[in-house]
Amino acid sequence: MSVDAQAGAYARVPPGVVHRFSNLSDEPAGFLGLIVPGGFEMYWEELGEMMANEPSWPPADMGSVMALMAKYDTFPPPAA
Repeated sequence: MSVDAQAGAYARVPPGVVHRFSNLSDEPAGFLGLIVPGGFEMYWEELGEMMANEPSWPPADMGSVMALMAKYDTFPPPAA
């Protein structure tokens, strides 16, 4: 399923649904993501620190990334 959200639109992603955000246009775009209950914001903090401490991204060994994702109940989409 794909949702094309125009400026000012609202989209809800239920828990457990694999999803991503993308901008298919050449114009800059932004979004405001709200995650309830709180606490998930620390995932972004820890991921940012992890990225800053790696010589390249994604790292050759994804073990630490997968551990961080599991810590916050976040998982990559299944392989196609």
